[in-house]
Amino acid sequence: MRHSHFVRVVMLFFIFFLGGCVVHTYKKPVPNERTTDTAGLSELDAGPISWHQGDWWRYSDDYALRVQNVVGELGTLVRQDNTSDWVRRKGLFRDGSQSGNILRKVIYRSPNPKNFFPLEDGKSVTFKREYLANKILRVHETSWKVEGRETIEVPAGTFNCWILIWNSKSLTSNWKGVEKWWYSPTVGNFVRMEFKYGDAPPSSRVLMSYKRRG
Repeated sequence: MRHSHFVRVVMLFFIFFLGGCVVHTYKKPVPNERTTDTAGLSELDAGPISWHQGDWWRYSDDYALRVQNVVGELGTLVRQDNTSDWVRRKGLFRDGSQSGNILRKVIYRSPNPKNFFPLEDGKSVTFKREYLANKILRVHETSWKVEGRETIEVPAGTFNCWILIWNSKSLTSNWKGVEKWWYSPTVGNFVRMEFKYGDAPPSSRVLMSYKRRG
């Protein structure tokens, strides 16, 4: 009897002791957050786009660009999926291009579109550009506008981006074009783009991989 009483006392002691020592801590789970407030992200404070020879970008529709050469602010980007096509840009702004058998060369801009930089929410620039396409003069009114900022995830990674809207319309025909860029200063190019040109159906492309030394 004494032995069983002793065992019962010992068991109660251990139950009480262990129960008093085990602490259950409840930590409220932190939800996964995806924010469009990137105001504090220093990589978005970059200035105008600069090109570096050898940089390249490959997109989801097999569209790929490589910087073939750089002269001053002008970078010539050659399509790797179709090496006969290229675009030459002075920073962000198109200076000339070759697409199929159409050669384009910008010959006039007004006002200076470089005033678009540094980028700020709501900032915009509108200018007229004239260019020759197969010796035929074209006149367009073109604008760029900063629509906002967003952090987005694409196959190449997660990037903090400016959302830029490009609109261009012919002043001599009914042609219109629009592009929506998610532009990452880290990548040095768009990581996603939605676009529509003329009567063609809308389309989009996202960044799959890239190499950048700048």
